[in-house]
Parts: sequence; C-alpha cells; structure tokens
Amino acid sequence: MQTNNDNITPSQTTIFVISIIIGTGILSLPGNVSRVAGPDGWITVLLGGIASFLMAIPVAALSNKMDKSSFIGYMRSMFGPIVGSVFGTIYVVYFVFISSVILRIFADVLTTYIFVKTPEEFFIITMMLLTIYLILSGIEPTARTSEILVPISLFAIFFIHLIAIPNADFTELLPLLRTPLNKLLEGIYQTIFSFLGFEILLIVSPYITDRKHGFRIIGISLSVTTAVYLYIVIIVVSSLGLAKTSISIWPSMSLMMSISGPGRMLERMGILAMSIWIITMFTTLCGFYLAGSLTLSDLLYSKNYRLYIFILLPIIYILSLQPDNVLGVINWINVSSIIGILCSFVIPLLLLIMSSIKGRN
Repeated sequence: MQTNNDNITPSQTTIFVISIIIGTGILSLPGNVSRVAGPDGWITVLLGGIASFLMAIPVAALSNKMDKSSFIGYMRSMFGPIVGSVFGTIYVVYFVFISSVILRIFADVLTTYIFVKTPEEFFIITMMLLTIYLILSGIEPTARTSEILVPISLFAIFFIHLIAIPNADFTELLPLLRTPLNKLLEGIYQTIFSFLGFEILLIVSPYITDRKHGFRIIGISLSVTTAVYLYIVIIVVSSLGLAKTSISIWPSMSLMMSISGPGRMLERMGILAMSIWIITMFTTLCGFYLAGSLTLSDLLYSKNYRLYIFILLPIIYILSLQPDNVLGVINWINVSSIIGILCSFVIPLLLLIMSSIKGRN
C-alpha cells in the first residue's frame, strides 16, 4: 500500500536518477577510456552518453506505458508468470550485485587514500547502516535527500576540478580522431558501467505522481551525467597527463587528493573532494539498494518492501567482501556492465516489443 512517503514528482525522479548514475564512474572512467582510446577518450564519453540515451529509449517508453503497474507485475502480464518471475529474479540479482560492488569500491578507496590501517568492513557496515536508515523512511524522503545533495555535489565537483585548470595541459588531448574505430567502440563499452542507473526508472515508475514524463526524465538525467563526465575526463587527463591517467586505477581521486586551492582554508582540497565523493556513493547505493528491495518484494507478492531491506543486508555485505583485491573488484565491475546491459536494454526492449504486439492484438 502506497503512502505519502511513496510518491515522488517527475522533477524529484530526474534528480534521483542523476544521483544514482553519478557515483563510481567519476573515479574509474578517465582511466578506462584513456587506456583504450588514448587522447580520444573524451570522445568515447560523449558517444557513450549518446549510446546510453538510445539504450534508455525502451526504459522511457515502458515508464510511460506501465501506468500504476509495478515493473514485475507488468513483466508477468506480458511474458507470463514464469518468464516474468525469471526476469524479475535477474533484476534482483543485478541490484544486489551492483550494490555490493559499490560498497567494495567505497571501502577500497577510503583505505587506499586516507584510512590505510582501518578494516574495510568498518566502512562497509557504516555505509550500509546509513543507507538502510534513509531508505527505510520511504521512497519520497530518499528522493528528497537526493534533491538536496545532488546540487551540492555537482557544484563541488565543478569547483574542485576548476582549481586544477591553471596547471592543466590540454595538449594531452591531442591528436584528435586518430583512434581506430574498433578502439572507439571498445571505449564506448568501457563507459557503460558509469552510465548504469537509469533503468531504476522502471522500478520507481509506479510511485511517480505523473507517469508520462519518462523521456524527459531520461533525457535530462543522461544529458547532465554526460556533461559532468566529459568535464571530469577532460580535466583529469589534461592535469595528470595521458600516461599517468592510463595507469591509474582511480585517476579522478588521485587528482582531487593532490589539488591545492588558494588560501589557508583551501590549501588542501583532498578532504573536501573525498567528502563529496562519499555523498555521491551514498546516493548511488541508496538507489540500487532501494530498487533491489522493491523488486524483491514485488517478486514475492509482498507489499512491505522494508522487510526485504533487512533480508538483503547480509547478502550484500558478504558479497562486498568476496573480491580478494582491487583487480577482483575490477572484474566484478566488468560483470556488472554485462548484467547491466541485459537489465537496462535487452529485457526492456523485449518487454516493449511484447507490449506493442499485445497492444495491437
């Protein structure tokens, strides 16, 4: 049963989707595209944003078509209860898996750059408790929190990277358009993980007060995200250099931790940068964790999604501890990208085709 804490406006949904997408991609994206496409890495980000919008078209169309139906209920009505439940299970696995990846990246970065001697488990448990506290309060308070945090985060990201511009060498972005087509395509694929999150529109669609704004929500969300990623990749590559960016696992964090601003208060920007990044990771985790709980409750015909927040807690925690090292985390990111393509494009496209066929019949 829906309450006032379960209703969100289209504008809240737009900011909520932005808050989910912008997270882990800030750290890894510059290195990923630089290793593959060299100085044309920023071009692959732009093309990746366009490709993500094309992939999101079925998601936006379904959001407009589902009306008050839950996503799992809509899949069952289109594919039948068995196939619909199988697809629903894939989404639960995806949301749980990517939540665990986000938590592990969060802990790895903190223990690498600041709290070297602190166990990763401490940061994972702390972040999970904060996330659970927020999403238990309801969908609307979670989205409203994103409304507050996202503008602050975006402004801080812009400001911190702006300070690096005087020392940037934009010739690191030259020569242009010398990358072979196959490398550009590989670079576009490398951006996929950074753009994941728009598919959550399918899960929260029944809670939107006006459900006919799917394309606007997707368009604004991905446009803002693409602009932010372009800005970050250009500044990071120009400041660190193409060679250093290519060999760094988290080049954006390396740059932010090294920036110094004018004046005593801004002498070291590392703490501010880390704080802003923690906020972006928090909002991203809230979105995926909430989506996993909502999907699992619908899958099991339950109206109380809050119960499943606690059921998923030990699963996500245990999964987050499984990678042995940072290379294991990167492998999990690659797996997340593959499952993400399935959940953000393939299944929604099949569902849209099936709904169109049944609509004509």
